[in-house]
Amino acid sequence: MSHNRLYEFEVLHEIAMAIGVSLDRDGMLGHCLPLFLRRLRCTSVTVLADGPRIVMSAPRSVDIRSLLPQLDEALSSDDPLPVPALLRNDRHYYLWRLEGFGALVLGRARPFSQDLVQEIAQLAKRLAVALHACEEHARLNDLVRETTWQAHHDDLTGLHGRRFFLERLDTLGSTAPDAEKGFHALIYLDLDQFKIVNDTAGHMAGDQLLQELGARLRSAGCEADTIARLGGDEFGILLAGTTEDGARGAADALIRVVRTYRFEWQERQFRIGASAGIALFDGSENDVRDILAAADTACYMAKERGGGRVQTYTTHDGELSRRHDEMHWAAHLSGVIERGGFALYAQRIQSLEDDPAGRIEVLVRMQDRPDEEPVLPGQFIPAAERFGLMGAIDRWVVTRTLALRDEPERSGHRVAWNINLSGASLSDPGFLRFVTGKIRDHVPEPGTICFEITETAVVDNLEAVSAFIHELRGLGCEFALDDFGSGLSSFAYLQQLPVDYLKIDGRFVRDIASSPSDRAIVESIHHIGGTLGLRTIAEYVEDTTAMEILREVGIEFGQGFHIHQPEPLEHLLSSGEDDTGAPDIAPMPGAVHRVQ
Repeated sequence: MSHNRLYEFEVLHEIAMAIGVSLDRDGMLGHCLPLFLRRLRCTSVTVLADGPRIVMSAPRSVDIRSLLPQLDEALSSDDPLPVPALLRNDRHYYLWRLEGFGALVLGRARPFSQDLVQEIAQLAKRLAVALHACEEHARLNDLVRETTWQAHHDDLTGLHGRRFFLERLDTLGSTAPDAEKGFHALIYLDLDQFKIVNDTAGHMAGDQLLQELGARLRSAGCEADTIARLGGDEFGILLAGTTEDGARGAADALIRVVRTYRFEWQERQFRIGASAGIALFDGSENDVRDILAAADTACYMAKERGGGRVQTYTTHDGELSRRHDEMHWAAHLSGVIERGGFALYAQRIQSLEDDPAGRIEVLVRMQDRPDEEPVLPGQFIPAAERFGLMGAIDRWVVTRTLALRDEPERSGHRVAWNINLSGASLSDPGFLRFVTGKIRDHVPEPGTICFEITETAVVDNLEAVSAFIHELRGLGCEFALDDFGSGLSSFAYLQQLPVDYLKIDGRFVRDIASSPSDRAIVESIHHIGGTLGLRTIAEYVEDTTAMEILREVGIEFGQGFHIHQPEPLEHLLSSGEDDTGAPDIAPMPGAVHRVQ
């Protein structure tokens, strides 16, 4: 092999090694193009993309834009390449196609040998492969960046999204703030009156408002570590290293930004407000869910107390603690409802006259697993009511209760069963269709199913409740008005409701032996009920003395620990004691309240 051929071989090998050394296109070309100049004695080297357009040239001072028309013509022809396509200013310009990309253009004072032209063609093939790899790598990088941005940001407002916010909150939750500051803070910001914009101007207007407001919150100057849209019209703001006063000041500033904002849409102007809840945390093993729930609870309380204000979460605030507990139960309840994790209990209602007919009230407990202690409704019902879950619980209770009545080995089909219904269910047309369907499917004897409704539910929606009662009474069901006397308007609407029983609020029964005023109220309720043809049931019957007084007054039925302690419904049915009335049962020591 001649000295020149050996040199060319080494040069071509060096250039080949430089091609593909990086998946960054500009970096790779910036490394290998100068080798064409130095090692192959080229005067210029250019990589063209289809078009043609210049991707990179070396040296930088070279300008071959004037040659692009002739180069394009050569690339468009059917003539085989490489060819010495051009001769300009004593320079020979050679072209090699870069398959699927463009072309490699080398300028040289002297012509290449034919052997070298063919060998450079092999380099061009390798360069084309490397350029395609760089393009794919760049495309994947762009996709990763876009996906990452979308994962971390809210598409509508451009603010950070919920996922990134929770990741950042988790980081702050395990990072101690400066001793001088003492806290990190989460501000939960919820817009007031936003629903008015959506309902009156449409969702496009609502989206536009959120976009504009997002930009204003971003530039609010509250020194936020992170500002995010958490969903709907709710925003989260994280402050790293602050004080309680600093957090309240930032929350006040954000509320002012919202309050002073005027949204214009189709020649209409809207004003909205905001409420904010603050949760302070110090980086000592904080749970992200607890921090977020605390701030959400505080924000909820701020709205309940009038809106447009800031509420800081503290465990010393009894109302806040109750709301926090309700949110915890609501999160847990969703799974329990899906699994049907409830159990039915029952408590006998005893006739205080000579009526032998049996009657029980069906009660619900949360019991997700058989080995768990049942949870009393007082712990989870408030959360279910507040977060719209009572309808699902009522459906489960009705379905399970009627199914138990139909089992042939049960004696309970001869007993009247009282079933509690929530106010939310009573005002839901879908629930009325559900219950009427169940009653028609199971066909209980008339008078053996009695639905208990609360006075509060009636007051909230008298017209819907009346329609519900009329429909089901037509199918043989009865109704009892529960906790009667607890409201101020009890007697005012009683004539409008076709109920069959009044259940006297237990607080008037519990101390009836020692309180003349309570006895007078019970006597008045019984008298009014009798006048309207209604029978009365006294709750919270806890001792023999109270039971005798109720008999003297003329109350028809009694219910309480003195009569029967609630037990699993299936146990009661299996015992056979539910169909003939209640045997005497000694009161539980210290039992002074009714368990629902």
